[in-house]
Amino acid sequence: MTLTTIAPCVAALLCVVIPAQAQQTDSSSLAPCLEVQTKFVEARSRRDVDGMAALFAPDGIRVTPDGVFLGRDAIRHNLQNLVTAGLHDFTTQRTVSRLEGGILFDAGQWQARLGDHQLHGYYSALLSCDGSQPTLLEETTNVAAPPH
Repeated sequence: MTLTTIAPCVAALLCVVIPAQAQQTDSSSLAPCLEVQTKFVEARSRRDVDGMAALFAPDGIRVTPDGVFLGRDAIRHNLQNLVTAGLHDFTTQRTVSRLEGGILFDAGQWQARLGDHQLHGYYSALLSCDGSQPTLLEETTNVAAPPH
């Protein structure tokens, strides 16, 4: 895989659900979604593709520069490609977090290293916080252009 192929995929893996200090939302009302975020981070650190994919709704959607991935099977396949990328030193910073009617909207920025290359971009995610099984509904990421 080349850097131009890996970078868009990496953005999707990094950004969706890394816990961060939320703005505009009371954290006590986010407990179900925070649990999803924690499980995703744990699965990612174990490189557990099935664990990450299972946190998406059965009809979940991921939109990345590499394409639109519909449903857990497509998401799982995309995540499998990501775990072999060799990412390190990743961080995210949530800049917007808003809970509306049981749906959490998060947006922010991410950065990571792939080999010697610094990557960064932006993300947004929708999580269902209602019910007994909170899930990721949708996630969109991009990779910012490298500095000149």
